[in-house]
Amino acid sequence: MNQPNTLIWKQTIPGGCHWSGIIRRGTTLRMTQCTISGNVCVNDGGGIAVEGSSRLEMTRCSVRDNQTARNGGGIYTQGATSLTDCLVEDNHAEATGGNGGGISTQ
Repeated sequence: MNQPNTLIWKQTIPGGCHWSGIIRRGTTLRMTQCTISGNVCVNDGGGIAVEGSSRLEMTRCSVRDNQTARNGGGIYTQGATSLTDCLVEDNHAEATGGNGGGISTQ
């Protein structure tokens, strides 16, 4: 089911492997007081991947210690992005030519 909007509030998304901790396509993702940490991804967006015409809105969130083999160790976004009072730290894009250890935008 593809919902037009998704709200995640006061959650911890830890330690995903292979894909991003959160992947959204074609919707709005709103996150408040969340932690995204310890995710390892073989594609774009170690912690969060927001693709297509999606929108990402984060408030008072932490994105840390995530890694990807490609772009956006912490966050990879192709749509409009708003971060308010957020911490993005210790994320890594490992590949040669990988962009945005913390955040990669298209």
